[in-house]
Amino acid sequence: AMVRFTAQENTLDSGKRWGPIRNVYIQYASDPMVFFSPDLMIKQPEWLQGKRGPDVSPHLNWYPVVTFLKVAFDLPMAISVPAGYGHNYAPAHYIDAWVAVTDPQDWSEEKSKRLSDLIIPLTPL
Repeated sequence: AMVRFTAQENTLDSGKRWGPIRNVYIQYASDPMVFFSPDLMIKQPEWLQGKRGPDVSPHLNWYPVVTFLKVAFDLPMAISVPAGYGHNYAPAHYIDAWVAVTDPQDWSEEKSKRLSDLIIPLTPL
């Protein structure tokens, strides 16, 4: 696969081989900028069907027009939430994506953990 998606938890190692070109998109299930669409007015989105992302409330239901307006009103607030939610992407969540795309030699889980431990104190709440 050339393009893969991940979120707060690393889901990049799907067992499939990467091709020569690697792209990773980090998207949080609670990011209204990722999922906002005019279709929300008339169609239930996939992200509200079946298993939801860990940061999407089980109490959020789809209602025609209402859900569109709710998500539209969430857009301006999307970056004023804690790191790791909404459109406020936590720097530590970039590590797995960076490793998957660059495939650095001699990289290990231990190095990822150390890097994460260095970054987390720098992340604003």
